[in-house]
Amino acid sequence: MSKRNRPGNCKGDRGRIKRYTLARRQRGRCLYCAAPFAHPLDGVLHHYVPYALWPTNQRPALVLTCGRCPGSTSTALPWPLVWLLLAHAARG
Repeated sequence: MSKRNRPGNCKGDRGRIKRYTLARRQRGRCLYCAAPFAHPLDGVLHHYVPYALWPTNQRPALVLTCGRCPGSTSTALPWPLVWLLLAHAARG
């Protein structure tokens, strides 16, 4: 299946809705540096879990970044997520 027709496509109206929803969830700030967005559409959609590990474009797998943060191009998981995953694994 091509990227264009993949479920959860992030372009057009769907992408705008996702950006507005994510901006509201993140209180209008970049996930990595907390820089405020002038407008929700200024944010760059980013998979905070690498797409190879969680292949989806649904909102739970996406965050908004400013596009300038080094973390926004990283394939590593954010440390808070690593800690949560380790804590969850230790319980179970």
